[in-house]
Amino acid sequence: MSNEKNKSQNNLEIRRHSLEHVMVLAVRRLFDDKVLLGVGPVIENGFYQDFDRQFSESDFVRIEEEMKKIIKEDIKVELEYISIDEAIEFFEEKGQKYKVELLKDIKSKGSTKMNQESESEVVSGLLNEGKVSMYSFGAHKDLCRGPHVDSTGELVGMSFKLDRIAGAYWRGDEKNKMLTRIYALAFEAEDDMELFLERREQAKLRDHKKLGKEMELFMFHETSPGAPYWLPRGMAMLNELMRYWRDEHAKRGYDEVSSPLINKSDLYKTSGHWDHYKDSMFIADMGENEVYGLKPMNCPNAMIIFGSRLRSYKELPLRLSDVDRLHRYEQSGELNGLFRVRAFAQDDSHNFISEEMIKDEVREVLSIVDDFYGVFGLKDNVKLYLATRPDDFMGDVKSWDKAEKELSELLEESDFKHGLKDKDGAFYGPKIDIYLSDSLGREWQCGTIQLDFQQPKNFKLEYVDKDGSRRQPVVIHRVVYGSLERFMGILIEHFAGSFPAWVAPVQVRILPINDDVVNYAKDVQTQILNSAFAQGITARVEVDDRSETLQSKIRDAAELKVPYTLIVG
Repeated sequence: MSNEKNKSQNNLEIRRHSLEHVMVLAVRRLFDDKVLLGVGPVIENGFYQDFDRQFSESDFVRIEEEMKKIIKEDIKVELEYISIDEAIEFFEEKGQKYKVELLKDIKSKGSTKMNQESESEVVSGLLNEGKVSMYSFGAHKDLCRGPHVDSTGELVGMSFKLDRIAGAYWRGDEKNKMLTRIYALAFEAEDDMELFLERREQAKLRDHKKLGKEMELFMFHETSPGAPYWLPRGMAMLNELMRYWRDEHAKRGYDEVSSPLINKSDLYKTSGHWDHYKDSMFIADMGENEVYGLKPMNCPNAMIIFGSRLRSYKELPLRLSDVDRLHRYEQSGELNGLFRVRAFAQDDSHNFISEEMIKDEVREVLSIVDDFYGVFGLKDNVKLYLATRPDDFMGDVKSWDKAEKELSELLEESDFKHGLKDKDGAFYGPKIDIYLSDSLGREWQCGTIQLDFQQPKNFKLEYVDKDGSRRQPVVIHRVVYGSLERFMGILIEHFAGSFPAWVAPVQVRILPINDDVVNYAKDVQTQILNSAFAQGITARVEVDDRSETLQSKIRDAAELKVPYTLIVG
């Protein structure tokens, strides 16, 4: 992202944040000057504010009109710093118990101990002098990290709209009181607002949960929340994705493996994942000090395979691909169709190389990315981000610097759009993240290319080099599709169910005009299947022999988004 774009985005966030305060002032003027306030951060496309008061969407027009008046009044925005004790006293006098609770939590624990990310967005935290920032928008004075506009008049021309109401437990804890959250949209201009609203309506029509049900691709059931059932048509698509994946990787020297889905906790303690992922794992305590976990990632098992015998430098690069099913215990409130699930597979591979091979191997992986997204016509929708060394990195700086330099050079020489995510690498190595923009302009993270200097060390992996010495390999963790479930969800919404013919769940549907020609229709089906088989292709052809009118069959085929419909008779 360019500096100019960063600056523009920062300005928009400041203006959105200022509009949130304007909304609160409007509410106080119209309804209750002493209304109790929760938190109110900026979010994507706008902001929200929590109130300890009931509202309905019928109130939105009045609030919006009052906000426009406040903007026209050009009220000066003032900032002051006061001690935490003074702030507590101020809000106690105002009866703002939620602000008092936050401030006392800051005082005792520090701003880094806030219960929710949104809280740290609202409060400034402890300053060097032990003071906090307070902003005044006319009669409305509130604790806030800022920054804000200098006066409300600077918000003239902003396009905003109160969007919806939701319930939100105070501090995200269901034991606390349910507050009323008002969500709002805010953009620099009316055109931006109209484009967003248009895309949102399109997103509703393209919702993969809706289309997945209509097209009979997948389903969920309460007996296994977050774990999709793949129905025959959806399974056909998954199999086609994996057929292409297997064929292309076999050509490139990849060896597919499979490993146990249930492993002792010792495996994850060795890899270092136990401390980081334990709370997101399905764990079974078998007694007698036997604790097992369902596999949440493939990498520790790949280390076991590499270390099962002494390797030679001649075996490198050793590319072990794996599409085993993985399980992660996502919170129920975070589950979202195929985008956030508890059971999934990903097109994984762990490529074991020498440090000298890093550049050539990543270049080869990037060529796979090129092919895989290109086959869907999505190459121009891909953007790669280099994520560099974080503050808590492990290993030596020299290896990190060399790897980051080589990855940066590869991105420069590629024809992919690319950007930088400073200090966003994993603690064990830099990475390249693969982002895909869909037809509505939404950006999704799909695959990743991750260098790892640490896990081979944890598992004491070695290979025999040319001179007979023992060396530690470097591992490249890489996925191209990413989670297959998530990738399928993205494809469904991007293409609105009208998939490229090669991956469509049903490629051809044959419609006999009456019962007399059903056998002929099935003969045509057989001819197509045999012709495809002779060319090494798996075709997906259906005959619609239901006792329905031809018009009804044509309509149903269109609703199922079948690429080719043949009418015979």
